[in-house]
Amino acid sequence: MTVEAERARDAGMPGDSKQIAIRMPKELLDRVDAYVEKLHRQTGLRPSQAVVLKLLVERGLDAVESEGASKKKR
Repeated sequence: MTVEAERARDAGMPGDSKQIAIRMPKELLDRVDAYVEKLHRQTGLRPSQAVVLKLLVERGLDAVESEGASKKKR
């Protein structure tokens, strides 16, 4: 992705967003990259690794929070 494309993408981010740096095992990043490729095959679009990481974190948190809510109802 070009610097201009990254700036355009980031310009659309909410004002309360924050950039972070994390270290991840190569095996986990390989799984993320495999998901990037899967989305590319399904949609014809190639999302960035950062976009896919945000998507997967959000989905993971939704699943964990939903699981916790259903356990509290029991």
